[in-house]
Amino acid sequence: MNRLLLFILTIGYTIVLNGQEKSREELYYNKVKQFYTLLNTDNVTLKETYNLFGEYTLEIEEYLFFEECLSSECESEFSERIQNPSKYSSVFFENIKKIRNVFTDNNQLSLDSIIFNSKLYDEGLPSSIAIDVKFSEELIVYFYLNKYADERVYITNIYLSNGASFYNEILKKAEGVEATYLYRFGVINDPDGYTNVRDGKSSGSPIVAKFMSDEIFQFTPNNYSNWWHVRNADRSIEGFMHKSRITPFGNLPDTKKKELIQR
Repeated sequence: MNRLLLFILTIGYTIVLNGQEKSREELYYNKVKQFYTLLNTDNVTLKETYNLFGEYTLEIEEYLFFEECLSSECESEFSERIQNPSKYSSVFFENIKKIRNVFTDNNQLSLDSIIFNSKLYDEGLPSSIAIDVKFSEELIVYFYLNKYADERVYITNIYLSNGASFYNEILKKAEGVEATYLYRFGVINDPDGYTNVRDGKSSGSPIVAKFMSDEIFQFTPNNYSNWWHVRNADRSIEGFMHKSRITPFGNLPDTKKKELIQR
């Protein structure tokens, strides 16, 4: 029996369907709250981490465990952890705690209010939805969660204020793992009917292309800069655009989304 199957059978989980006990939206917010609760918990078990991140937990847990293990019995020790996930702390979550400052401003008094007043960002994709947890203009954490109604809710990725995935930090020593960044869909916000795409982060940088009205492109939010990285649908054009000229697709009315998708 492979490790993943053994791990899932050991932990077990209940699929929560839309309309049962809690609304799907409430489950999204509660999952983000659970993350912050565990961020301030001394001992986070492997089972608790799995309940947050789903089956991807095991792959990362395994890599980090063997990266840090100094014993001659690493293989058997890891198997023991898999069979007793409620007993052992998660190496994965301990590594998350090491970079906790990128997730919060430590204002615990208002944390619940910040979470439950955060924006639910939905681009209409069947697989994922996001909650943008905003602590300040610079500190925004983008939580992505699975959206499939027949699956339990778990966190699929967390993107930081500069648009980078938190996995970039967690797996920075792993060979062959490329850094990943958040790309959202957008359209231009420009009365001229087009917006310049520039080679650098300034209005003086050379123009490499123009994006036209209602042309869907991708962008990476970066709350430390006014100039955001953009690329077209087939990635043949890349450059930078001032954030004021970008309207996120998820902010558009549903009727406009459908209109643009059907073009």
